[in-house]
Amino acid sequence: VDYMLGEKRATLRPAFSQAGLNIFSVVDGSWKLVVNNPTAPLDEAALYNLSSDPGETQNVIRVNAGTALSLYNKLQSFIFPLDLKR
Repeated sequence: VDYMLGEKRATLRPAFSQAGLNIFSVVDGSWKLVVNNPTAPLDEAALYNLSSDPGETQNVIRVNAGTALSLYNKLQSFIFPLDLKR
């Protein structure tokens, strides 16, 4: 309500989703990371900038490696919250 009244900007948190058994994604701000297998390495994931590519047609993971790694780590923590091996 504060945000609608112009008093304070809301703090956005990442949104996580799962499709089927193995497809997971995380959206944080204008970025979306999609993995087809939660145990696959990061280079097999896809990263999209939803601001410039709302149709998710351009995988920009190679030129935004830092963003991809940050989202990948958030997604791994969400999928495997009690993974004591990490």
